[in-house]
Amino acid sequence: MDQRDAVRPRRKRVERGKRSKDGCRTCVGKRVKCDEQRPICGRCVRLQLECEWAPPRPPLSSRRRGFGPIKHRDSELWTPPPILPNSKLPCQPGEMSSISPASLESGGLGSSKTNEDRHEARSTSVHSGEQVFAPEMSISSSLSSLSYRDSSIIGPVVSPSPLLTPEQQVDEESTPSLPNTRLGRQAGLQEEYRVLHYCPPINLLDPMPLLLMNYTHGIPTHDVDDMHALSFHRTIFGPLKSTRTPAQSAQSLFVDYVVDKKMALHFLLAVAHSELSLYYDNGLVLPQKSYLHFDQGTKLLRYASTPRGPTDHVNMMLSFLYMYMFWMRRDQPAPQKLRELSRTVVDYVRTYKVDELCTNDDVNVFSETFAAGLLIPDQVLLARIFTYLYDRDGFCSFFGCGGSFATFVNDDYSKRRKIWRLSRTAFLLFPEENGLTSDSLPEVHEAAILELYFMLITIHHEINIYSQTGGLHRYGDERRLKQHLDELKKEYSCIFSLVANSEPLSTCPVSLMECVTVTFFYALQIYLHRSCESAFGTDPVPEEVSCALSSLVTAAYSAVALGPIQLLERFQWSLFIGGVETRDPVHRGWIITHLSDPALRRIFQLVQEAKRHSPATMHAVRRIVNGELR
Repeated sequence: MDQRDAVRPRRKRVERGKRSKDGCRTCVGKRVKCDEQRPICGRCVRLQLECEWAPPRPPLSSRRRGFGPIKHRDSELWTPPPILPNSKLPCQPGEMSSISPASLESGGLGSSKTNEDRHEARSTSVHSGEQVFAPEMSISSSLSSLSYRDSSIIGPVVSPSPLLTPEQQVDEESTPSLPNTRLGRQAGLQEEYRVLHYCPPINLLDPMPLLLMNYTHGIPTHDVDDMHALSFHRTIFGPLKSTRTPAQSAQSLFVDYVVDKKMALHFLLAVAHSELSLYYDNGLVLPQKSYLHFDQGTKLLRYASTPRGPTDHVNMMLSFLYMYMFWMRRDQPAPQKLRELSRTVVDYVRTYKVDELCTNDDVNVFSETFAAGLLIPDQVLLARIFTYLYDRDGFCSFFGCGGSFATFVNDDYSKRRKIWRLSRTAFLLFPEENGLTSDSLPEVHEAAILELYFMLITIHHEINIYSQTGGLHRYGDERRLKQHLDELKKEYSCIFSLVANSEPLSTCPVSLMECVTVTFFYALQIYLHRSCESAFGTDPVPEEVSCALSSLVTAAYSAVALGPIQLLERFQWSLFIGGVETRDPVHRGWIITHLSDPALRRIFQLVQEAKRHSPATMHAVRRIVNGELR
């Protein structure tokens, strides 16, 4: 080899594109460009690779033990806990699967540990260097201090151990380390908003025993981590809960704003693990991780009732929303828990005037500050959560399980309209990012569909009140409600005609949201007629009920053909109404096939059994839900 060739320098590498340093491990390991799209980047999707992300290092503030330096603490109110020796070996990861229902009942629900025993178990977990999220400690310490008030509701929560301050106990709660996917979050703006709306602390949750779980059946352990559950909630569950694209789904939007809120994140993961278990056909038995996250969120919610600083309304309202979602997806609704939750939301909104924050005219949703950081203003986000809570509570009111918050919102028409209009801007701020392209629905037509849908939600709750009060309430005017429905059908006749005359190859195709809205409308017509004394499916059948049932089935067929409907609760409720009203076995069989909501499906089966012995009125349906009839 020539000497000149041996000393010739290597040719400098030509960079074809900027390589990513913050991308996924799969792309960084191959030294290729990554678009850094979470949870799965574009290259991994294209090549069908496993997209792995490096867990972020928690910030220093979250690793510190306590709040602020020692010199800023009150020495009379705070003393450091004593350092105790390890009395037993730390819990091994394999021991999680060894927890049985009997051990939960004996060690958690039935035992009464002293404060020293609980403190010793806590110190053992902390000083051994392990994560504090040990299942034995988290379950037994949270449930051993409780007493039953009756067989279905856990009694009031006793005061925490005096050895540790609430600040230390909250700091020791385990919080999953999850990446913050919000782009361009500006902490200064968030803190400024919180300081402006600071309210004095109150104690709302003391008389609220529904927060804690009361499950005595088996709690299996599934090998699913929190990141898997969170990814499922964002990419699969969120879009199935909406007729929008995944980028426009409100549930996916909420995930971006919940990853840095400890309390709401625990309730979100409780819902995600529970829904993932249902998605994998594991039945309605509560997964262990769902139980643990709900328990951790409950502990944080107790201390949130007496805040030590500015109140985080987004965190609290999202926690309430996820609690609704959790209790409503059981095999049958939990009436007492949902009633208490509804009253608690009303108390919280009234105390902190959350509705006034959502109707404040000073908010500028199109300001350059928010647009530059691709952020949605907190007031817009809060209005969106407020609207979802109104929808959930009104839906529960049909079964007699809630309705206090929905009634509170219905009492002020102008405020309700302002909150609804503000909540819709959450998906109009950044149309390009949310997928509003030229081939989507025209903006005016889509707005008309959503406007009709929201008004039907309001009418639904008014019929609930009329049905439960026997016409004594001021909303209980059947003629007025029927006239209101007729006026809506005339005003939005183009939507009804488009759904009725829809064809697969039509030049003007109908959307899934249109079919869902029209199906919901006809179900309300049937429900209004059967809301009091008239029983479902009994003779004589009025002509308008017969026509509404026929139109409901037609619109439901079109909706099922257009997209997934198994998690659209108003549509599932419409199928329930059609199923208990129809006497056609073919239609009833088709409805049973597509009635996927576990609570509605179980109630439908009980109603069908009860109809063999007596007519099924709404009063009988609510007695079945409350467990009075079987």
